[in-house]
Amino acid sequence: VTVDDNPESLERSGYINVSPGDKTLATCRIYVTQEPKAVPASITPQLPEGTTPEEGLTVPFTAGMSVLPVTVAPENAQWSVRVEADGTTDPAWLSATNVVAPSQHTVHYAYTVNETETPRTAYLVLTHADDSVEPVRVKVTQRGKTDVNSTIYEDIESHPTQIMAEVMANNDWRDYPFVQWTLTLYTDGLTYNNKTWARWEGSGERMRILLLGSPQHEDDVKLEEMTYEIVPYDEYNKQPLTDRQPGWACGSRGDGKTVLYPSGTWYQVIEAGKATQWASAESGTITVSKNGDDYTVSWDLTSDAGCKVTGSYTGPIEIQRS
Repeated sequence: VTVDDNPESLERSGYINVSPGDKTLATCRIYVTQEPKAVPASITPQLPEGTTPEEGLTVPFTAGMSVLPVTVAPENAQWSVRVEADGTTDPAWLSATNVVAPSQHTVHYAYTVNETETPRTAYLVLTHADDSVEPVRVKVTQRGKTDVNSTIYEDIESHPTQIMAEVMANNDWRDYPFVQWTLTLYTDGLTYNNKTWARWEGSGERMRILLLGSPQHEDDVKLEEMTYEIVPYDEYNKQPLTDRQPGWACGSRGDGKTVLYPSGTWYQVIEAGKATQWASAESGTITVSKNGDDYTVSWDLTSDAGCKVTGSYTGPIEIQRS
């Protein structure tokens, strides 16, 4: 019997069927197991590209959980994870467990809310069963509350029933390489009063979104069907105008307590005409599609608190030109 070298770090097996010439004898099956390829023992966390274990991971100040993939050699090796704070004790705010399985090695870690304004640090320590392998310490930094402008510290999903769509498009005196859309989506409890002083009245939820579309003349302008990506506020508003790109959505700036003209894209809870809670748009996408006369505007965003801001509106859109 000859066999090829096993290129994998896991053992493999197969059968050899032996059929005797004498048909009165039963066929014999021989089970063969080949040892895995000898590979140096190692354990490596799969961190974001360009990140070292010393730089590690950064998590928001809110409570949450995440998964860190790990590469282990050989693949069937045993390993463990523990949490250290300053190299000594387990901190109460961070916990971790590991999954040991070939091609599926992972660390599942969870963190509690940081109620202070000071960032805090702990370490995930990955230890291979082979004592010759040095443990790997992955730094985990949790932000403090002062690092965020949002006041909502949980995931949000909203489904407004009304929309205002204002567009600044090209005309006889304006020729920009884009059109700018301001979409204001809101629930039934809110009304916009522009008869005397422009202001919002009532209570409810509101989503304000700024988008850049392809250049169009205001006489025939349409809200384009595409996925728009959040870019930083300063990037969105940079000069010269030719550097701005259709398909951008404006990230948040400052805080979201301004009801009339908040800077960038914001989710807001409004009570009696005043913003009482808000969540920023630090990253994510806004998608516009159309079916007949109805548009669907949906958003999948992440705030500076690390929380998801999602939702959608489906219905007609009446375009206002500015």
